[in-house]
Amino acid sequence: MPDASLLARIATKRDRQALDLLYRRHGGSLYDVALSIVPDPIEARRTVAWVFRQAWRTPSLLDSALAPVSAWLVELARTDAGARAHNHRRAKP
Repeated sequence: MPDASLLARIATKRDRQALDLLYRRHGGSLYDVALSIVPDPIEARRTVAWVFRQAWRTPSLLDSALAPVSAWLVELARTDAGARAHNHRRAKP
């Protein structure tokens, strides 16, 4: 099933299996993206969890006709990891 169909199932049917499949497809690569920005494995995992919470809560924010689901997920990961990295740098004495 294509990613756009999975996201549509999340949006219309609150389908947890669709979310799980999306996670299995993209979770590892999103972790790699996050870890390249915030070099703390715990924070990288938090970023991935946040991305999939966003996909669950607001799947309709993406118009999959305009952008691939994977690009949206990566952009969410970059944004969150960047914020975490910024906060981490600010917290260091």
